[in-house]
Amino acid sequence: MLFARMAEVQPVHDSPSDIRKQSRMLYLGETFTLAFVVKTVCSPSATSSDIRNHYPIPGSVADRLDRPDDPAKLFLQHEEVFLQAQGAFTTPRKDLSDELVAVFFKYFHPAWPVFDRRRFVTLYDRGQASLLVLQTIYFIAVSICDEALLTRVGFTDRYQARRVFYLRAKGLYDADYEKDKVILAAVLLLLGFWWQGPEDQKDTWHWARDRHAAAALGRPVRINDQDCDVEELSEEDFELDMAPESNIINSQERYHAQYPIAMSKLAIIFGRIILTRYTPHSHNTLQDVKCIGEDLTRWRKSLPKEMLLQDIGEAGGAGFWAFMLNANYYTCQILLFRPSRVMVETDEEILHDAIARSAADGMTRIAEDLLTSGVLRQTQVHLAPALFAACSMHAIVIRRKSIIHGQVAENRARQCMLALSELAKSWPVAGWILRLFISLMTRLTGHSFDIDPKWGTAAGPATSSAVVPPQQPCLTNASVLPHQQQEPQGNSAEQGLEAGPGVFQASAPANPWSHDLGSEDLDWIFQDSLGGFSLYDFSLPAAPANFTF
Repeated sequence: MLFARMAEVQPVHDSPSDIRKQSRMLYLGETFTLAFVVKTVCSPSATSSDIRNHYPIPGSVADRLDRPDDPAKLFLQHEEVFLQAQGAFTTPRKDLSDELVAVFFKYFHPAWPVFDRRRFVTLYDRGQASLLVLQTIYFIAVSICDEALLTRVGFTDRYQARRVFYLRAKGLYDADYEKDKVILAAVLLLLGFWWQGPEDQKDTWHWARDRHAAAALGRPVRINDQDCDVEELSEEDFELDMAPESNIINSQERYHAQYPIAMSKLAIIFGRIILTRYTPHSHNTLQDVKCIGEDLTRWRKSLPKEMLLQDIGEAGGAGFWAFMLNANYYTCQILLFRPSRVMVETDEEILHDAIARSAADGMTRIAEDLLTSGVLRQTQVHLAPALFAACSMHAIVIRRKSIIHGQVAENRARQCMLALSELAKSWPVAGWILRLFISLMTRLTGHSFDIDPKWGTAAGPATSSAVVPPQQPCLTNASVLPHQQQEPQGNSAEQGLEAGPGVFQASAPANPWSHDLGSEDLDWIFQDSLGGFSLYDFSLPAAPANFTF
């Protein structure tokens, strides 16, 4: 019926604004034969065809889809009872809802601006906001809000809160409670931030964060740039989101637009890194790597001043988002230049290894500043793979058995692990990475890793005595490496690590890497890091008896 009616209707050249107002749309891809029939065969002109891809569904067809005698409606009563029992129609009281909405729009929406804030505020103030949107916003907000708000909302732990609101939103989505496809697309992107455990299979059709997810999980990219003709984001795209009249949501700042614009450009380079270095049939030539490295340098040099590393300031301010952006930049550098073996020999390998280690050091300094400023709880989830990548470079330095460089690398790894322990309170994946590195670092160094998740401190082993100097660079000429932009002097995010909480202080390792890792070591690491580990718990797991945690 739908195909027949689409073929009967002569294409009408609606304006983009008219199309946006229609929630019942059909996308006709170029290879779809129905697209050929509607756009060419049924074209009013014999000399041209319609260039549109989105068409409104004819009213008679849309009405038929919602006809009252539809047999499927017999199941709606049972479905509604289930949703009621699940609490899908229940929301926190107004003052708590206001706080959760404020958390979402301050700390999360600038990174993923998928809602029209002005329209949302209007509907929210009238009590007419979509329940699916609200439950999804609550799901994100309880991931990053403070403990006091979480308790007042009625939850004793963060995983329970996330799961409740996620299941409520998912129930409404599965029941087709929302018909607006723009809202559905936005909600699906946000629900993609749910992940139960390391073995949880995520639906690849919902991987809207394609480049981040592919790199973090070691999966192929799903979006081919050659399939896309969408124009790059510009600040004009965010003008409609500028100033909602609300006491709950802060007004739009210029850096709120600058962050996603820069991130989207970096994602394109990110995709090229994955396709060049990590696909089965990639050539991975030195020239390709050099070209991408130069593009990364140009990208960073083109950043507006608000997005350059600076004092972090308040959570949610320009400095905060600059840290989030540069963390992803360092991840790109590490993935592009990290070595394929422990010992590097050729000039190109040595150069690339130095760039990757310098990026890991930069990421470590970002972690230190986020820790000392107390805003790690509100950071984006991509900080977890960024810290993972940095830790991996510190670990490879330790394996090279240079005592001084190994001690400095262990200090920096501890700093990253301390950041992971704090980040795990909001994003569980950081806890799984932390557990893995505790096992790996214990095996590599023979040291125990005493990380107290309650107080957020870390200390070295009992045998520690002397103090490592605050800065022992692994590479003396790191500041003049190509593809690295030197930061302004005095920037705390780009200075050496100071000895303090979380920094291991030792004169020599307790077990100076007496042997190389073998298959039995890898088995031990995986069994210890994942065996008996509750995949569904936000709290950090109990460690084996052979080291303290």
